[in-house]
Amino acid sequence: MLRTLVYVIAVLAMAAAGVMAFREPLTVALIDQVAPKPPGLLKNASLDDPYAATEFHRAFPEGSDEAALRKWLVAEKFEITEGGTERRSALLEILDSKCGKEFKINWFVNSDGTIRNVRAYGGDALCF
Repeated sequence: MLRTLVYVIAVLAMAAAGVMAFREPLTVALIDQVAPKPPGLLKNASLDDPYAATEFHRAFPEGSDEAALRKWLVAEKFEITEGGTERRSALLEILDSKCGKEFKINWFVNSDGTIRNVRAYGGDALCF
């Protein structure tokens, strides 16, 4: 029992020394490890071209059901905003150690619940 306790204390002391000696690299690695990953459907998204995210547009083309789009956005942790009766937008910000990524989806909803004018933007937008 005493041997195990000494071993645990030694391991914890070495870990603490490592954290103190390499604080920034360990912090950076930890931030990158726990940071959410960008949505797969938006891997080709661009800040300049709203149609570059081809996989997203294949999944949610003009005329798609808005409920399906909203379900996906909620699952990916986007914040959805409604602007009036037809206009919608959704925002996802992901911070990591190097920069931050921002993804924004804009669309309009028709009276029958389908979507139109869908635009997807994304990329390194939160660099300091």
